[in-house]
Amino acid sequence: MSITRTNSNKQLVDSDYTFTILSNSKEGAEDAYIKEVQETILTGMANTLQSNTNFRDDTWMDGNFRPQNYSVGTTQGQAIVAKLEADWASEVPNYSAHATNLVAEGAPDRLPYVNDWISWYNMEQPSTAIKTAYNLTYSTYYNWYALKFDKTTKEVMAKIVLSNDEFVSKYGEPDLGSISLPAWFKKDNGRYFARIHKKDGTYDTHYDIYIHAPIALMKEWCTANSITFPYDTSSVDLKNSLHSWGITVKEDTKEIKHVKAYARTFL
Repeated sequence: MSITRTNSNKQLVDSDYTFTILSNSKEGAEDAYIKEVQETILTGMANTLQSNTNFRDDTWMDGNFRPQNYSVGTTQGQAIVAKLEADWASEVPNYSAHATNLVAEGAPDRLPYVNDWISWYNMEQPSTAIKTAYNLTYSTYYNWYALKFDKTTKEVMAKIVLSNDEFVSKYGEPDLGSISLPAWFKKDNGRYFARIHKKDGTYDTHYDIYIHAPIALMKEWCTANSITFPYDTSSVDLKNSLHSWGITVKEDTKEIKHVKAYARTFL
């Protein structure tokens, strides 16, 4: 997993792949590289999903493996759904409305989660009931969102996923203080955002920035900025399964708090 740049950075080769990218600029080469890998990985996942909705999403953060997300049709997923139906029966009409919905549970390892939790990912836009419950006033929404259930307090927060344009129009471009996002981490390469909302109408100061990009590019940026990479590349190989990167930012202090990696395994 390494990038070789030649021809004044206009030609690019990644040791993970067999193709060579050639463009008229460094930015053009990186953009073409990202789109080539996105086409290879994401299109393959989408095609597999047409016939197999039993899958697991593994996550890594700050060098550590995190709780796994399971689609609701798996044995593990059904066990977590049963807990949601027992303790939050009236929160949503149907936790298994989509076969591609995901659930996970775990212990707190980052703010704003302070107690053991369950996460539920619903593959549709927030309903009118969700928008009303969380006082949401965005113009557009992504076609998935998540609810975060606190096992101790029983509080439920909503993680609302937003397009690049929607987030930027509301909150401005991400400000990471002394660190800049790389030129390739942009709207044209599929960048989007998420923010956690509470039922009292407030939202958490942390937000997430997401994108799919080649591992070597993300590693290059993390190393250059002394940011902990999500996992150990010497022992973990996600070349064919990584589908997203997430950067958690604390808005009021302009800090990058975490970098996360998400990889999918079909069961």
